Amino acid sequence: MAIVVGFIPEGNAALLRAALKARVRQTSLVVVASHDPAQEKSKDALARFEAELEQVAARLAEDGLTHEVRRFDRGPAAE
Repeated sequence: MAIVVGFIPEGNAALLRAALKARVRQTSLVVVASHDPAQEKSKDALARFEAELEQVAARLAEDGLTHEVRRFDRGPAAE
């Protein structure tokens, strides 16, 4: 059974803990990320979010952890 964790750019404590649990249990990790452009104050926030999410996926791959990143966009820009 996979470990599921939410991703937010402001911190990675939950992600690190979930990755550790997935390694210990020898299972995969599902990272769920949600973005709502209406909540952002800067126009480059989406690009930063995407870059951070790509870094997360790259780190997990480098660590040899089987993982999946699922992204859900919300708000008017997602429709």
